[in-house]
Amino acid sequence: MLSRTASRVSSREQKQPQTGKPSVWRRFKSAFRRQWMFYTMMIPGMALIILFCYVPMPGVALAFKDYKPALGIWGSEWIDPWYKNFEFFFKSDTAARVTFNTIFYNVHIGFSQQLPKQQQRGPAWRRAGRVCVCG
Repeated sequence: MLSRTASRVSSREQKQPQTGKPSVWRRFKSAFRRQWMFYTMMIPGMALIILFCYVPMPGVALAFKDYKPALGIWGSEWIDPWYKNFEFFFKSDTAARVTFNTIFYNVHIGFSQQLPKQQQRGPAWRRAGRVCVCG
């Protein structure tokens, strides 16, 4: 009987206790098991971000290409010098108007989205009055 307990103790002593943090992969698996519904709900949002933010990125190369539809984006030659299209745009008659409209609409939309956020601050009676007056 003593030999059995001695063998149990020796097998326990052979196992070294794990020191430090568990590996990144183990922590991820543990978090995923606990919060799998959250990760599942992230899938549609991540798909939209990839679709609308990362898929169009190759189109940025068009600013530096002599684009020919028959060759496609990657088949067209690079422009030499690289700033030729920008030079063409800023020398045109509509460059000032297009640049102004772009800046104006971005500022206008930015402030119009911030205004309701500013109105939501303060005591409840002020918030109610601001919402009724402003719309």
